[in-house]
Amino acid sequence: MRPLLLRALLLAILLALPAHAHAAPPAGKLTWYGQACFLLETAAGTRILMDPFAKGIGYEIPQGFKADIVTISHEHPDHNNVAFVSGVANR
Repeated sequence: MRPLLLRALLLAILLALPAHAHAAPPAGKLTWYGQACFLLETAAGTRILMDPFAKGIGYEIPQGFKADIVTISHEHPDHNNVAFVSGVANR
């Protein structure tokens, strides 16, 4: 009988807690574009593009794409198409 009472008490406590207690604000937004290409937008507005892919691998390349930083994991054409990105200072 005691374990049942303990479970009921624990359930009552959990149900009484607010749904979003101490939720941290989002640190940013991560968007997948295909293959290994991701865009990380920080809370401060910095746009970091990772592994931009080339045409012809089956994914739509966004037009007018802007990024502050581009990272490339390795020198294959499906991971290093910096040409379609605008706003990058150093290439």
